[in-house]
Amino acid sequence: MSPAVSIVLPVYNEEAHVAAAIEQLRRQTFEDFEIILVNDGSQDRTAEIARGIDEPRLKVVDIEHSGLASALNAGIRRSCAPLIARQDADDDCVVNRLEIQLGFLSKRPEVGVLGSWASITEELSGQITQFRPPVGDREIKKELPWRNPMVHSSVVMRRSIVETVGFYRCDTIWEDYDLWLRLRDRTVFANIDQPLVERLVRRNSHFRIPRSKSYWALYGIRSLALLHGPKSISLSASTMTALTKAVALSAIGR
Repeated sequence: MSPAVSIVLPVYNEEAHVAAAIEQLRRQTFEDFEIILVNDGSQDRTAEIARGIDEPRLKVVDIEHSGLASALNAGIRRSCAPLIARQDADDDCVVNRLEIQLGFLSKRPEVGVLGSWASITEELSGQITQFRPPVGDREIKKELPWRNPMVHSSVVMRRSIVETVGFYRCDTIWEDYDLWLRLRDRTVFANIDQPLVERLVRRNSHFRIPRSKSYWALYGIRSLALLHGPKSISLSASTMTALTKAVALSAIGR
């Protein structure tokens, strides 16, 4: 019998965190799950440590190092459940995270992507902030063109919805934002209005990549291009150019 939810846990050189991450998931109050740990070509003892853990719900999948999106896709393809939960090795979650989110989804079958609020800790400074994105579908989709209102490691999504758009795309470092944009006309989004996860922003996070004009222009073009969908407004070429420039310049503080 298939579990209710598959937790996809991609890891790359996470020997310092992998055991604690799995132990944390084992403490969840909702127990009908499997853990798909995708070892993305780690060069340390990550896979060895994971395989040494006595947990029948844990599956370790080895792939050649190819990045987060590829690891996520490999994990989803190996999963058995109709629901996919995201988890990162260095992030924490409350013990009843799955219980809260699956309870919500059981009452709201129209919701295909469910996230939550989060606590964000900066590794460099130790500063802790609260990220409280909108909770309703309309408000979330209103923000999607301008920022990412979903915390990736807090998300539980319906596998069938992700399959409709061909999983994550592997040609962008913004794989989660890219996915939400492609799903916006296909499903309902929601966020739980309490912090269910604690995110760690590391010093080498891609959020720290230098924000050059060319980088943000590419980001703006990609994001705005993805806004064209069955229910999206039609943008003229001049409007598209103006909006792209506005996003690019605002993102670099100009």
